[in-house]
Amino acid sequence: MPGWKRLRERLRDPRFKGRPLLLGLDFDGTLAALAPRPERASLQDSTKSLLVELSRRRWIKIAVLSGRTLPDLKSKVGLKRAFYAGNHGLEIMGPGKPWVHPRAARFKRALSRAAADLRPLLERFPGAWLENKGLGLAVHYRAMPANLHGALEAALRRLLVPMRRELRLAPGKKVWEAKPRAAWNKGLALELIKSRLPGSWNLMFIGDDDTDEEGFAALGKKALTVRLGRAKITSAEFVLRDRRYVELLLHAVLETFHDSTAGENTVPVPRQAHPHRHHPA
Repeated sequence: MPGWKRLRERLRDPRFKGRPLLLGLDFDGTLAALAPRPERASLQDSTKSLLVELSRRRWIKIAVLSGRTLPDLKSKVGLKRAFYAGNHGLEIMGPGKPWVHPRAARFKRALSRAAADLRPLLERFPGAWLENKGLGLAVHYRAMPANLHGALEAALRRLLVPMRRELRLAPGKKVWEAKPRAAWNKGLALELIKSRLPGSWNLMFIGDDDTDEEGFAALGKKALTVRLGRAKITSAEFVLRDRRYVELLLHAVLETFHDSTAGENTVPVPRQAHPHRHHPA
């Protein structure tokens, strides 16, 4: 897969920089480093400053898409001019009317039943714990002994068999998620946000996890997609080795677009990225 050099070339391509940009960003593992527990994850000051500057640009809109709940995600990011998509895009808030997937409420009974069954099950797996996110359940096992990982997966799959028409089990980084069985993902959520914006916008989506792969696949060639971290198989157009590239990429986007004093229908005036900026080895 093409990496940093080809990605910088793509950003300078007239077909890309000639229109405003809706920039979609995953949170955990992308904007913020992974933490032992979700509540400990936080943005670095330098990352937050870049996001604030991006949000002020006339020709850039930011959407942060995460498996977290909307209140949790918004409190972690704290941007006033951004869109937020929680529970992997099942709920969206930002400029305009809040949105919840129309089928989401149908799955709450199955999620409640699964949560009740999971609590006693997880007592057999020290270090694993349940996070109930309303429209999804997450079983975190980062602190669990490695020799129990396989047994946990098998137990979760057995538990969800009676609810297989309503829920599906999806892997993440040291987490298993019970999600509503709806044809929805972060990529489709990003397209929905785009449909609310006037005019013609380019899409870009950056993520690091298997849950982001569903978004990459849904967007296909309709967006510039970037996978962080090595992956044997990915639907993303570009792959960067790790999240050390995130701030470099945000800098590159800032340098590609700057505010125009022209009318609303005028495309942004591009600016060349700095050719000597250091990047990770």
